[in-house]
Amino acid sequence: MYELLQQQVAEPQLLKDAKDALASFVDWDKLKHLPPAERRRVQKERQLLNAMLQHAPNQTSMAKAILVHDEDQNLRCLAQNAWHFYLLHRAAGGKTPPVNTFSSGTSSPLEATSESSASQNTSALASAKEGEKKGEKKNASRDQKVVQECYNRDRYTCRLTARRSVQFADTEGDKGASYTEAAHIIPFALKSLDPEEKDLFATMMTYFAPHIPLSLDELDVLENTIVLSAIAHRAFGEFRWVVDCAVNDDEKVTYTVHHLKSELQELNRVILDKEGIRFESTEGAPLLIDEAPTLPPPSPIMFYLHAALARVLHASGRAEELQRVVRDAGDDELFAQQAEIDKADIEVVQQAFKIMDGEGWVRYVGSGSEDWE
Repeated sequence: MYELLQQQVAEPQLLKDAKDALASFVDWDKLKHLPPAERRRVQKERQLLNAMLQHAPNQTSMAKAILVHDEDQNLRCLAQNAWHFYLLHRAAGGKTPPVNTFSSGTSSPLEATSESSASQNTSALASAKEGEKKGEKKNASRDQKVVQECYNRDRYTCRLTARRSVQFADTEGDKGASYTEAAHIIPFALKSLDPEEKDLFATMMTYFAPHIPLSLDELDVLENTIVLSAIAHRAFGEFRWVVDCAVNDDEKVTYTVHHLKSELQELNRVILDKEGIRFESTEGAPLLIDEAPTLPPPSPIMFYLHAALARVLHASGRAEELQRVVRDAGDDELFAQQAEIDKADIEVVQQAFKIMDGEGWVRYVGSGSEDWE
């Protein structure tokens, strides 16, 4: 496993050749004759490919892909496919299967034991759902056994904020409880993409991380889930924070939280309110996961892939643009008013949403400070 968590670094000459190819990608003599909007687009495409070359889990395969596409139009096509790769991942992250709220007959160590506490929990759950704008609907495609095992393993507690799950709160009036979700690390909704989109995603994975085993049809597993509050889940899907993993000689895994958007004071307040446990962007700060002997912890490989995608996005300077595209694709009025973002990008997300709507996914794509209140 250790090898899979290390970047496969390219040979110096191969890396230099790839960097040179990107440096000459649409030189200034050509660039200056393009309309301003198209010029900005080309520059963003170059930035994205540079970031992918720098942070791809398999730098060798990414460098070779750049050299194979070593003509302006071919590199532009590669960059556009890479961007659509991100759009599909983010669109899937914005489509979350509703979390199962177990019936009173479900076995749970934190199940309410009195009529008053049960009533309190029901009220708290309704309030949390309204406040955090999260929908609920039974989704047959989600394996409810995996959901239950995830809650059992993670002790019905958000692993980022240490807030107890309000769905299972055992204390009346528990103000520290929060609506939680058995969240996927790599979005489960990717399985619902149409064949053409799946092919694009698979092709980009062969460039980005061919050594990492990833089957889009096998994402609803315990190793790809973690209990998070709705707000923490949203931020994770937006690549605002990641989990880095280290494996020692005994194969013991250490989970460390890193925040890639440290200016998000709203989210930082949630993290600091950790009942004495602080998760910070410092080396060695552990993500405390209860590793039940019979239940596997979250996969370091899934966390590694998510973190690599996040770092590419932030290094390219396109994190906020990605968020705007997904937001506008989910709002017809914003879509109609949008002039800065390529309509083709929004259409990619809208098409992904349309397919996933047919699968019963719940849309959860809003952005802005009001969502972090």
